[in-house]
Amino acid sequence: MCGKVFSCRQVRGIVSFGDGSTLRCVVFQNVKDIGIEVMGVKWICRLLIGCLLLPMLCGAWAGAVMLTAAERMYLEALGPITVAPDPDWVPFEHVDERGNFTGIAADLLDLVASRLGIEFSYVFPRDWDEALELSRSGQVLILPFLNQTPARQEWLLFTEPLLVDPNVFITREEHPYIVDATQLTGKVMVLPSGTSMEERVRRDFPNLEIMHVATENDVFSAVSRRDADLTLRSLTISAYTIRKEGLFNLKIAGQAPEHYTNRLRMGVLKSEPMLRDILDRAIATITHADREEIVNRHVNITIVQPVDYGFVLRVAAGLILLIALAMYWNMRLRRLNHSLQESERSKSLLISNLPGMVYRCRYDRTWTMEFVSEGCFELTGYRPEDLVENRVVSFDQLIDPADHEWIWQTWQRARALGQPARLEYSITTASGQTKWLFEQGDFVLNDSGDVVALEGLIIDVTERKLLEQEMLAARQQAEAANAVKSEFLANMSHEIRTPMNAVLGLIYLCLQTQLSAEQRDMLSRSYAAAESLLDILNDILDISKIEAGKLEVEQVEFPLAEVLDKVFNLLKFRVEEKGLKHSVTVDEEVPSTVIGDPMRLGQVLLNIAGNAVKFTEQGSVSLELFCEAGVDGDLVLRFVFRDTGIGMSHEQMENLFESFNQTDTTITRKYGGTGLGLAISRRLVHLMGGDIQVESEPGKGSTFTFSVRFRSVERHVPALKDVWDYDTRMTSPLLDSAGMEGSLEGVRVLLVEDNALNREVASGMLRGMGVEITLVCNGQEALAILDQQDYDVVLMDMRMPVMDGLSATRQIRRNPRWNAMPIIAMTANAMHSDVEACKAAGMNDHIAKPVSRKLLESALRKWTGRESALDATLGRPDGGVMDGAVALPGVDVADILDKLEIDMDTYREFLAFFADSQGSMVVNIRQAMEQGDVAEAGHLAHALKGSSAYLGFRALSAAAGALENALADTTSSDAHRALSEVVSVFGEMMRAIESCLASR
Repeated sequence: MCGKVFSCRQVRGIVSFGDGSTLRCVVFQNVKDIGIEVMGVKWICRLLIGCLLLPMLCGAWAGAVMLTAAERMYLEALGPITVAPDPDWVPFEHVDERGNFTGIAADLLDLVASRLGIEFSYVFPRDWDEALELSRSGQVLILPFLNQTPARQEWLLFTEPLLVDPNVFITREEHPYIVDATQLTGKVMVLPSGTSMEERVRRDFPNLEIMHVATENDVFSAVSRRDADLTLRSLTISAYTIRKEGLFNLKIAGQAPEHYTNRLRMGVLKSEPMLRDILDRAIATITHADREEIVNRHVNITIVQPVDYGFVLRVAAGLILLIALAMYWNMRLRRLNHSLQESERSKSLLISNLPGMVYRCRYDRTWTMEFVSEGCFELTGYRPEDLVENRVVSFDQLIDPADHEWIWQTWQRARALGQPARLEYSITTASGQTKWLFEQGDFVLNDSGDVVALEGLIIDVTERKLLEQEMLAARQQAEAANAVKSEFLANMSHEIRTPMNAVLGLIYLCLQTQLSAEQRDMLSRSYAAAESLLDILNDILDISKIEAGKLEVEQVEFPLAEVLDKVFNLLKFRVEEKGLKHSVTVDEEVPSTVIGDPMRLGQVLLNIAGNAVKFTEQGSVSLELFCEAGVDGDLVLRFVFRDTGIGMSHEQMENLFESFNQTDTTITRKYGGTGLGLAISRRLVHLMGGDIQVESEPGKGSTFTFSVRFRSVERHVPALKDVWDYDTRMTSPLLDSAGMEGSLEGVRVLLVEDNALNREVASGMLRGMGVEITLVCNGQEALAILDQQDYDVVLMDMRMPVMDGLSATRQIRRNPRWNAMPIIAMTANAMHSDVEACKAAGMNDHIAKPVSRKLLESALRKWTGRESALDATLGRPDGGVMDGAVALPGVDVADILDKLEIDMDTYREFLAFFADSQGSMVVNIRQAMEQGDVAEAGHLAHALKGSSAYLGFRALSAAAGALENALADTTSSDAHRALSEVVSVFGEMMRAIESCLASR
């Protein structure tokens, strides 16, 4: 008797008769449109005997296997039982992203292992081909899940089947059911590479063309995409893949002959027959229920046993052929009709529960609807029948006309790429409301590949779109508010800087006159305090940079003592005025020199120490400085400030580090302050890789602790405690190499500098050190003279005509003869990026202009191997009245004389040289800009910046640097404005120089 054809969407699959009386049904859950043609009672019996009865016969009982003593000794001598699974044969075998072996085979092997009391050792190959190779070469004992073939029997023994699984034909919905695959012509069957089935398929179905793909998923995708017509795969894999991948245009179209049934066994090396026998004993204990539970765990297939049709089969066998045929066709039609009804019901249920509107429309400009779901009314305000065939309105009439063309083009591109289309656009509903929609759809093609319709889903995303618009508006408002704040800070800074510059200038002029020691001390402190106020103004602006993430922390080598001296000298007067006890304790491990940002560290120290002094009326303030090991060779310095001041409550400490916050208004009235100091300090500490905490009690004082991460200096430096004594207030505790023993006489130095004034200044310093100097003006000249003679050190400017310093350094390093020769950058380019660029080119060190004689001498000693111990008794020259002092606007002459270690007469000579050599510089820059020679103008601006910095002309050097940056930025229009600033500052400085020289 023949079976029936059925097709179902959610559930159903293969209906067959088991023993002639009981109907057995393999049910696929959540699988869409899987169909199969049943080819007869005998066919079905074979199928279900393989699927259900054979595993039951193999599993007579479940439980542990009692191994004999000989078997246990054999397993112990055998060692690890290695297994090489297929890493990508879902759902049978799979290695997940965590490296775990999973799948039906994994669970069955776990069951075998547990019943034998053994463990399998898994070796994970790249693919199945590698697993076979591992087995052939004897590197693994077992292949866990494979069919028995003559080729594999050459090196493997096979166990009883772990699982019996029939193979079925898989086609697309439009294909007829397969009665006899040998009758198919011109069809392409797709198979995964390396499958044992291929040799049988080629033998049994020579009429089919075979196509290979890499994986099981690729097999089903190829059929779904029409790259192939059919495949022959395992029933289990087919059910799993169709459900998992959502390939609902596929169906089961028939079963392969009996000899294609998969009897999946364990393959054991021929050298280990006892291992095969032991495994067989465990396999025999696996029951049908065990297998069914494991398979359903991965494939979600259940076995149900409805009505027993054995009696029906026995009666039908006695009917005449005509009645049998009539019953067969009648039953087949009923089943088919029932399946169709069930399919439609499931489809309707699915569509009604989907959000939005499901549609099928023509591929035309009006998107003529052939079907729309009930969600259409909620989405558009129109009933489905209003849109179908454009009876009341066409869908394109709902869309904004401005969007028509790009929507059509989007579908065209999707067609060209063979992909679904995804769009977002707005419509106007029947009530006039604007809604935003998201649409995803795909093309329905016929056998010729022509588009017959579009199918897809449209959902309402108006709420999400409105939220995006609100977020955009909020961000724009925040950006506008931030711009207003930045403009306010800039204006405030400018308004305060103007009178502050006057204050600094007048104090400086006073310092150039005859003063008593007490007057000079007070004015010097006033001048330092005014400079600190300017630094604080800069830091107020920095907070906006911090908030925007644009503030950079420098990494330069500096002596800690200079930072500490500057802070304590500023606070000395207030501490003594209040009569406070004060002390500094330094850990022995704290080095004298570190690499970090001295300005930011000084800002944090000044703020916290200043607060300690400000809020302490009696008692003491103290600092403890500790050194802790960091990571990657860094070190962490921990600063602990203690005071016996007014203290704070827990509530006051909660918002202590917020911007513009004071602990309470009475403190603001009594002590003053903006509430920015600690906020900036905390953020600066975080930028420097540290943290800050506070402990306090009202009336008992406060303890502020902050840590900062620094890089260690590569050379050996003394401890801070050995070279700096807080009690004696050494203003410059010789943390550089000035005053070192040993001579630089005989050291040959090549100075590469294009600026005449800079050459003059540097030459004066170097001659005073006793070195032999050779002067050249650019990198090309340096290369030429290096070919003629050797030098101990090269001092190299960065920006020069003909060949710049970086290019010259790279050329030098290419010659093995000069690999060990130190090259020191001596340039006005002093940003962190400039230092890194110098190192990348091959330079050994970097000295920023204006060059300090001590720093220059220290670098020369370091790189010529003439370093020696520090002479702790030496100090910097005192700040007595300078003979023949001059006054230049914004220039700290005393500081320049100290850095260059020259007297006033020499400085006057430098001023005269500057006036002679640089007098036409601004004119030359203007001419270059007017002629469009931006590179030459930038070079001249760079030279002016460096020479101005040498002589302490900060304003002129800054203006020239701004002009250089504006010329380098091709997108900027600020170059002419920057030139005007240079002209103004340059003119003022030249008039001051002329006045100074004339007064002599």
